Amino acid sequence: MDNLPPSLLTSLQYVGLATLTWLTVTTASGIYDQILRPSTLSRYHHHHHPDQQPPWALVTGATGGIGFGFAQELCHRGFHLVLHGRNRAKLLQRQAELRVDFPHVQTRILVYDATDLASDIDALATELQDLHLTVLINNLGGDEDLDFPRTEENTFIRTQRVITRNALFTTHLTRILLSQLKRNAPALILNISSIAAYGFPYLTMYSASKGLINSFTASVSAELALDKTGVKMLGLIVGNVSSQGNQSPVSLFTPSSRQLARSALGKTGCAGPMVWAYWPHSLQGLIFWVLPRWMIVRISAAEMGKLKEMAHSKAKVN
Repeated sequence: MDNLPPSLLTSLQYVGLATLTWLTVTTASGIYDQILRPSTLSRYHHHHHPDQQPPWALVTGATGGIGFGFAQELCHRGFHLVLHGRNRAKLLQRQAELRVDFPHVQTRILVYDATDLASDIDALATELQDLHLTVLINNLGGDEDLDFPRTEENTFIRTQRVITRNALFTTHLTRILLSQLKRNAPALILNISSIAAYGFPYLTMYSASKGLINSFTASVSAELALDKTGVKMLGLIVGNVSSQGNQSPVSLFTPSSRQLARSALGKTGCAGPMVWAYWPHSLQGLIFWVLPRWMIVRISAAEMGKLKEMAHSKAKVN
């Protein structure tokens, strides 16, 4: 260091100071967003003027898992609720449960098979136009056939189903409801994404669809802010969650569906466009900063292999 020219030494010191400042600000901002920043959900719990119609929320994929967790939490906070799903019997069952637990909350069901997307989706806006809708939670997602195929092993039908379920339904539903949400502003849209958007092997279609959600969220949230619409869109990154489809035991890094939903609603004050829905998941997400991609790919491939073996073993038992 003694042999370095003074000008170069000064430049290196400035670079080091800038790097340290960036790390400090980024870390402090992350801690504030994940733990300290207050929720702004109450901002979207407002009545319509002049008829004082109460606020409604729509949750897609609400018959189980994270979706039903959101439904419970929103009812608990006084929102009337529209539950979306494709199975009418399951929706009616969940609606009955909510009516018992939250007798003062009004509920509706919205039956639509998101994997069979067609132009008739535009008609859903008509079904909801009489409601003072202020919150939309695009939760529907997942892969019902977790067999972890290589890219070329995906059939046309499977590819269409995974991408439609995880990305296209969300984009179209947002498109058709956005005008209504703008009229009812302030309003909120939460898009549920996944850590898989990083790009994991053997989850190509699912990872790609979540990547689309992330880009869609960033683009629309910027547009809404520039146009000063009063509508906020926020993307929520989710890790492992214990639910009907995932029987992992609840732990610090694996919350229950309702725990995840409660935490996610607490993030509504964050600037976004993407934020971790649950703070312990953000700690796990640090590996994407620290480790090189080739190492993360190796680790994720090993994990996918274990999950594939578990899925095959379960299939044999059934």
